[in-house]
Amino acid sequence: MKKVIKGKNKKNLVGELKRKGWDRVADVYANDRRAGSIHHRFISDPALFELVGKVLDKKILDAGCGEGFISRELARRGAKVVGVDLSGKLLKLAQNEESKNPLGVNYHCASLNDLSRFRSGEFDMITAFHVLEHVKDLIPLLEEMHRITKDNGVLWVKVPFYSAWGQFNDPTHVRFFTSFTFSYFQGKNNYSHEVKKNDKLNLKVQKVRIHFAVGRLKFLNWLFDPLLNLSQAFYCRFYAWIFPACEIEYKIRVIKNG
Repeated sequence: MKKVIKGKNKKNLVGELKRKGWDRVADVYANDRRAGSIHHRFISDPALFELVGKVLDKKILDAGCGEGFISRELARRGAKVVGVDLSGKLLKLAQNEESKNPLGVNYHCASLNDLSRFRSGEFDMITAFHVLEHVKDLIPLLEEMHRITKDNGVLWVKVPFYSAWGQFNDPTHVRFFTSFTFSYFQGKNNYSHEVKKNDKLNLKVQKVRIHFAVGRLKFLNWLFDPLLNLSQAFYCRFYAWIFPACEIEYKIRVIKNG
């Protein structure tokens, strides 16, 4: 008889498959990230930390921290960093690096499905770079991120744009993001006609930026990004599938009082 997996057990199985998948590619991923390519050193990483801004003495949760590159860079800039990731092997690589060059980063091997270990209002900022596209239950995760972030704290999110060709190549991507994905969580709107919003989850989208290219073609962004972002609604409505962008980033403010 075929075994049917339901409810919590099914969710645990999916999480286990993801964990094993990241464990399997941990060494390759870490080596690629630490290689210090021209793209990372001179384009991607400077832009990333310019985006995040000043982090001195801020407590930051690096959600989906992987082998810890972002966590270490934030710590070097004076932040108090906690990293969380599902892959024990990636975290072992991160902890080995922390042992060799201590920066005070604390790592936890855990799923983002359970952030109960963290106190309400514990963090000034949460970074989630190319993580949320892998999360099936987004709304409960956002509720937990809202809970553990201070009032007026910040969520920094980077994900693939919904029309990006790479978005569909990766079978672990389970959701899609537009310029207006997080607008549902502003004020007292409903998530949809069927699901009533939890009014305690109040976010304010402060910045949305679409990027035409990533990787080796990122030099094209100086030309195309201003055009795509001139009117994001117009671009999404008429041109997103003709000239597909690769990535979108958000700066989201956590609102707790008001």
